[in-house]
Amino acid sequence: MKDIFVNKYDHYEILIFISGLFSTFQALTFHGITVFSWFLLLMVFLGIAEKRGTPKINLRGTKEILIGLVLISMTITELITVCLNLYPAWTSRSINNYILMSSVLVLYFILRGNERYRKLYMKGIMISCIIQYIACYVEYLLFTIFDFDLTSKILHVETRLRDSYPTITGLTTNQGMVVPVILIGLCLSSKLYIRIMALIAAIIINSSTCVLCIAFFFGILFLKSMQDKASNGWNFTKIVLFLVAFAFIAFIFYEPLREKTYSLSSYLIKRLSNASTATENNDGSTFFHFRYYWSIPYLFDHISTLQKIFGFGKNCSGIPFIEYYSQYTDKLWIPESDPISMLYDVGIFGFTAFYTLLGKITIDLYRKKTLHGIFMLCALFGGIFYGFQMTWFLLMELLLWEESSSSISISANSF
Repeated sequence: MKDIFVNKYDHYEILIFISGLFSTFQALTFHGITVFSWFLLLMVFLGIAEKRGTPKINLRGTKEILIGLVLISMTITELITVCLNLYPAWTSRSINNYILMSSVLVLYFILRGNERYRKLYMKGIMISCIIQYIACYVEYLLFTIFDFDLTSKILHVETRLRDSYPTITGLTTNQGMVVPVILIGLCLSSKLYIRIMALIAAIIINSSTCVLCIAFFFGILFLKSMQDKASNGWNFTKIVLFLVAFAFIAFIFYEPLREKTYSLSSYLIKRLSNASTATENNDGSTFFHFRYYWSIPYLFDHISTLQKIFGFGKNCSGIPFIEYYSQYTDKLWIPESDPISMLYDVGIFGFTAFYTLLGKITIDLYRKKTLHGIFMLCALFGGIFYGFQMTWFLLMELLLWEESSSSISISANSF
């Protein structure tokens, strides 16, 4: 079997598949860096050294211009960060993240011209998602039945309790990182069993962000289905039947799951209803998330013009909150929000470039393949509440974008 696999795929193709396979396993690290990041750097090095996938680059092309602007904005920010070195403890962190994010953009140009490369990466991700769902189930069952904290013992990620229910992280370090994995199963797979696995995982991970994203997903899909334009097998009748069947199983036959759903829904409603009155003491998580946004005018009044335009450096968006709000002063951290992180990472220039790129990807995908466009809308929506735009996720978005101009599907629909 091994000989057949090796003969069918060369070493670079195997590396691409394995990279996709390890992409979502953010809790697996080597020397403090995720295993995927090591594979990412190796793919770029071998891709350049072996002259892999070198399609003609049109410097006037829309894709090249948008990606070029993102890369230029990050580079200018990084040069300023390194030269001024105003926050020495953060500088190495910024350099590392800049290298990884730049590598993603370079790797996109290496992989995009080869359909085989793109399909292998996406298939690796889809299998990775299935493994994550299973890991979530195992973690949940072991904790609820045997009171055994699997992730704490193996991955050194402690399982927290919320309303007497565990927050499930799978092979990540936070349940929020499981949310994009769930969205991938819902949107990018044509198999019903994977979608069911994703929805079950959505309930047991105990994440309010996940509940919001799932509601947003079905809301958009419902509206689109009413116009009879939903794609990839999701028409109005199937949505209704699927929801009824899933609700029947969850709420009638399995009492713990019914109680869990009620608990999580109540928690989410409570957080939303208390949003305007939340304080750092009585609902810290809600308070901090809302402060990310309403603090923008205050922080922009206090930071320099250079920082407004070019930011503080990649992965350094926590600096202004530590300086002016003394939030989490005992560690280096970033806000759990894609727009806020990007705004303070690379400033107005980089923020505009990055979200113009994501906006273009979303529009192109929505026009060519509706469900993939809905996936991007869910990713943008979910990013408001947590950080979705990780390196592996951005590379996947770029490769899906390539699909919008290709007649070949690369979304691993065979799974």
